[in-house]
Amino acid sequence: MALLYLKKAPKTSATGEQDVRETVQGILDEIEAGGDAKAQEYAAKFDKWDGEILVSAETIAAAAEQVPQKLKDDIRFS
Repeated sequence: MALLYLKKAPKTSATGEQDVRETVQGILDEIEAGGDAKAQEYAAKFDKWDGEILVSAETIAAAAEQVPQKLKDDIRFS
């Protein structure tokens, strides 16, 4: 008995791939031309992030101090 599809998706995973590729390339080109300011603009637009882009070693150390030792051990073990 042959398979009978009652419903079939008109699109594939590759549908629209070229459009996405062009959009992403455009964004990357703008960031390359606009530098950090453009990267921050996109971070605010896509991620709703308006904080620091480059995090200092002091900020990282302060955040690491807030992580429980058990979690650090578990991460190191895994």
